[in-house]
Amino acid sequence: MRAAKPDLFINLTTGTYPSPAWLRYADTIWRDGQDHDFAGVGTSRERWITYRDQQVYENIVIGGPLFPLNSLMLHGIIYAQHAVGL
Repeated sequence: MRAAKPDLFINLTTGTYPSPAWLRYADTIWRDGQDHDFAGVGTSRERWITYRDQQVYENIVIGGPLFPLNSLMLHGIIYAQHAVGL
C-alpha cells in the first residue's frame, strides 16, 4: 500500500498487542479498552481523562513496556446522542 501511496497513515484499531514490531506495518495502534468510560473523581471530563490514562498505563505501559507512547492512538472525536456522560 505504501508503495502506491507513501504518505498513507495506518492505524491498527483491533486490540493489537502493544509490541513495537507492529510499527513495521502501521503508524499507530489503539490504546485498547472502551471508547469512553469514567474512572476516579472529578468532572465528567476529568474522569474520562483518568479512564484514558488508566487504560494506557494498564494496557501499554505494563502490558508492553517497550511500545513507544507517541505511537498510540488514544481517541478521536466521539459524536453520540445517547452515550452515558457525554
